[in-house]
Amino acid sequence: MTRSRITTRRGAVYLLVLLTAAFVLATGLAALTLEDRTHQRADLHAQVAASRNAARAGLDLALEHIRTNDGWRNDAGPDGLIYQNMFESDGEAVTLTAYAVDPDGSLYEGSSVGTTDPFELSIEATIGDAVGRVTVLVEPQPMPMDVLELGAYSHDKIEFYGSCTITGDGDWGSRNDITGSGSTLEASVVCCGTIEGLSVGGISTSCDRERELPGNDLYRTYQAIGTNASMLLVPRSGGRYFIQNVAIGPGLNPYGLAGNSNGVYIFDQGSDPITVRNARVVGTLVFIGGGTVTLEGSLNMQPANPGWPAVITREDLVLNTSNAPLVESGLFTNFNPIGLDGLLPGDLDTFDTYESAITGIVFCGDVLFCVGGDLDLTGSLIAVDDFQITGGWTADINRDYSAGSEPPPGFESSQTRMAPLEWRTP
Repeated sequence: MTRSRITTRRGAVYLLVLLTAAFVLATGLAALTLEDRTHQRADLHAQVAASRNAARAGLDLALEHIRTNDGWRNDAGPDGLIYQNMFESDGEAVTLTAYAVDPDGSLYEGSSVGTTDPFELSIEATIGDAVGRVTVLVEPQPMPMDVLELGAYSHDKIEFYGSCTITGDGDWGSRNDITGSGSTLEASVVCCGTIEGLSVGGISTSCDRERELPGNDLYRTYQAIGTNASMLLVPRSGGRYFIQNVAIGPGLNPYGLAGNSNGVYIFDQGSDPITVRNARVVGTLVFIGGGTVTLEGSLNMQPANPGWPAVITREDLVLNTSNAPLVESGLFTNFNPIGLDGLLPGDLDTFDTYESAITGIVFCGDVLFCVGGDLDLTGSLIAVDDFQITGGWTADINRDYSAGSEPPPGFESSQTRMAPLEWRTP
């Protein structure tokens, strides 16, 4: 073998080694590049999934922003921008943006507090290079005023005089002090002032806000709904009107020619006092005059529509009801006449007996006086001014859970509930 052949053979081996090394290096680099691209695609897929989830989760944040900002419609940008927030989640920067558009017209039409005009709400969530987006159709729905969460509420102070016993699960509340000596309250108390001399069986808490109450629009609302009673037909004695020994309902109006489908009857007693006693009412009695209203004796009262008021007064209200049943034979009165509730069932006899109880809201536009007797109430007892409770008053006050979440007329909150109706995009 000659030297030239040996050199040639060695050169071929070296070349093969170099080519092999180059191939391995190229293959390794290609593998690294492929792995990096695979990781990038995986990261992008993860960001896309995360952005979609963030957009859906952001819906609750946007709805809460709307709920707590009365002027959000007027504050929206030209493109409908109403909310933007940037934060970090699991080491990733997240930008959340919300837009609102009225599909039927301008977002600003009917932009007063509590408007129920539907709108489309779009949420965009940006994470890295991915953008997730969801769009829903939202219909604002009225909420009941928070005062209806309580069994009894004074927008001023509550004072107990004498020994009073209050049972039931309806909590009590006051914007000012609650004072009393020798009285027992079974439920809880929410008081913005101090609580003194009162035995509370539930929890006593200090309130951080005033409860929302209706204003004078309440009376106009029910006057628009109701039917005026003729005061000429209401018995009167000694300068006082009396609604007694009668049945009143949607189909029966003893004080006028026409009934009212909602059982709402308006009484303008002027400055004269008026007493309701020994009566059965399926509806709402609204007293718009300045005279004091007294509820006494045996009363069976409930609104024609669940959750509505049973009684509304503009001025003072006196409670002196009895727990004695309403007995037709004893009062020579048929409290279940045909058509009372606007339907045919009923009877012509006087053999029935009804419990003395009130269901619904009892709203007093001034001072509420509880002067004795027994009150059985399922609903809310509300006074714009003081509660003055005397004479060993006994009451059983419970929440009206049958009323549901739909607010009665005049008791709609300035806040609205945002109800997503339809997902427009996945």
